[in-house]
This record gives sequence, C-alpha cells and structure tokens, in this order.
Amino acid sequence: MTQSDFSQKHLSHLVFALMCLNGTTIAASYSFVPVLGPLFKALNLQPWHAGLGVALTGLAWALSAPFWGRVVDRKGQKWVLLMALPAFTLCIAGTVLYVHFALYHVDLVWLNLTMLMISRILIGAIFAAIPVASLGWLAQSTTPVQRTALMARLAGAGAIGMILAPPIAGALMVKSLILPLYLSVLLPILAWPLLKRLADPERSAKAQVDDLAEIKLSLSDTRLRSPLAIIFILFGAVLVLDINLSFWLMDQYHMALAEAGHTTGLALCCEGVALICVQTVIAKRKDTSPRIYLQCGALLGILGFVVLLAAFYWQWPTPWMLPVTFWVYIGCTFIGAGLGMAFPAANAFCANAVSFKEQNAAAALMTMAQGMSMVISPLVGGVLYTLNPVTPFMTAIAGLGLIYLLTVRKKGTS
Repeated sequence: MTQSDFSQKHLSHLVFALMCLNGTTIAASYSFVPVLGPLFKALNLQPWHAGLGVALTGLAWALSAPFWGRVVDRKGQKWVLLMALPAFTLCIAGTVLYVHFALYHVDLVWLNLTMLMISRILIGAIFAAIPVASLGWLAQSTTPVQRTALMARLAGAGAIGMILAPPIAGALMVKSLILPLYLSVLLPILAWPLLKRLADPERSAKAQVDDLAEIKLSLSDTRLRSPLAIIFILFGAVLVLDINLSFWLMDQYHMALAEAGHTTGLALCCEGVALICVQTVIAKRKDTSPRIYLQCGALLGILGFVVLLAAFYWQWPTPWMLPVTFWVYIGCTFIGAGLGMAFPAANAFCANAVSFKEQNAAAALMTMAQGMSMVISPLVGGVLYTLNPVTPFMTAIAGLGLIYLLTVRKKGTS
C-alpha cells in the first residue's frame, strides 16, 4: 500500500490523533508561560535564566532532530511517538516534582538553575521527536494536493493549545503556583489512547520501498534550501514579535509594566485567534498551491509589521482618534493571519520537494530549522533592539519580503 492507498477513514483517524497529540503537547509546554516569572522569582532566579532555558531548549531541539529522523526511518513513526510521548511526560513530571520540592526545601540558586536547565535540555531533545514523526507520518500518508490543508489542521491544533493553555494556567494560579504545572503533566497523556489505536503505516509502506534503512538529507540539499530558509524566517518573525513587543510598548509608548503586559497579552491573543481562523479556512481548501499561501502570508505579515511601525510614528492621537493599542491589535491580527497561511504551506512546500521515502528526514530538517531559529532569533533580535528598537521589526519585514521573492522564483514548485 502506497500513500495513495490510504483509506479516507484511516487518514481521518490519523489526522485527528496527530492533532490531539500536537495540541496537548504544545498546551503542556505553554502552561509554563504565566507561571514562569513568579516561579523564577520564588526560586531566586534571574530573568536572563529564563532566556537561557529557552535557548538551551531550542539548541537541544535542533541538534536532536536529525537523530529522531533516523530513528523514525528504522522503527516507524508510531513506535517513536509511543516512546516519545511518555518520555516527554516523565520529563515534565520530573521537573514539576523538583520545582515543588525546591520551593519549600532548596535555597541553593546554582542547584535550582542547574536542575531546571538540565530539564529544559531533556524536554527539548525528546519533544523534537514529536514534530519529526508527526510531520513525516502525515506527509507519507497524503498526496501533495491534500498536504497543505491537512498540515493546516495540525498547525491549528497546536495554535489552539498555545492560546488556551496560558489563560487556564493563569486561572489555576489563583489557587496555587504549582497547580498549573501539574496540568502540564496530565495533558500529553490524553493523546496516548488515540495513538495506540492507530495502525502503523510503516509495515505496509516498507514493502513498497526498496531501502528505508537510512535516508540522509542535509541542510545543503538544493531542493530544501528555500523551504528550510522559509521555515527559519517564519519562526524568527514570530519570536521577534513575541519577545520584543512588550519592551516596544514600554519604551516607545511609555506604558507601565502592568499595562504593557496586558496589551501584549491581548495583542498575542489577536495574533493567535487570527492564525486559527485562517488555518481553519485553509484546512477546507485542498486545491491551492503552498506557493500561493506563502506569498499571501508573507504580504499579510509585512502589512502587520508596517502597521505596528506606523502606529509608533503616528504617536498620539492616531488617525481617526483611535487609541494606539487599537493599531497594535490590528497589526498583530494581520501578522497572525499571514503566519496562519504561511506555516502549514511552508511545511507542505518542504515535504513536496522530496520523495516519499525521504519524508522523515525532511521532517527532521524542518524541526531542526525551527530549533535553530529558536536559538538564534531571540539573541539577534535582542541585540538589534538594543541598537535601535525599530530594527528587529524591520528585519522581520525584510525576512518576509525574502520569502515572497523566494516563492515567486519557485513558480514551478507546487
């Protein structure tokens, strides 16, 4: 049975299970977000320690992705997911138990920092297996025509988890600082029964492929240079916005800490809602080329960043006497809509560039590009913001413009 032989029923079950897996694991990761500041303060850690944790997670993610690609080729996607999901859950559980203990019994800053950094490295290294296996499984189970729409569903599930988890965790913080962390332990377990029931496509796929023992792709592969660069830039644009927006509001609009935090939260909520809405629409359309979505998404993202910059130069009052926060929300909505188009299209663009038996290796490189962007973009964005607050946003605009040019040049690629 080749990729065209998968029944519609099996494909529906597969997509639903992968959506649940993606949504619950990302929700588990984002349950930490509202707790991070108070938790680090309670453990006597500094803000830069949180940044170090993000960088180490991204580095572990990027470095482990090729390894997971090779394991998937040998063992199959289902085997890897069934091993990675409980391992990911155990790593989070270990972190939560240590944090709970340290809050009451450990006063050594170096020990708390060391334990948390080790946990972040392990979580990043194990979590990398989930997108590698999920993207590879979905790519091998679909035709190029189906791929963008179904990858939009997968990305949309992750976006829902990303948006819903922080406010739920924030509400639980009223009862206890540690309660949201236990929520992050329970969430990934929900996807386990769905994965267990799925048939492993590797058994039948292997019969059709002469050599699946070890497929090697590299970052220098000419087929993947543009798709991987696009994924790196898109992920970097998100991080530039998410990390620098609150600083931008405090420095340029002189907002107080609480006001800047509230405005940033609402702005990112607008971004996430727009992303989900757009991906819901894309999931229902199966006849549009990824290249078209990438071009439209890049242009919408550029428009969003331009609105943010224009709002700064308008200052007070803004056109039509609307508050400046209105234009911040509008800009983030455009950015979210653009990224909602571009992210699943970029994954499909990369998957369509390689053969059926290379999908797992390509998924590993996609995951690696995201991890590298997670490490590099915050560092570069922070340096650029220090030089000039406008520079990170202008860099994001330039990167999205480059995506548009790359996809225009690749007219022959679907």
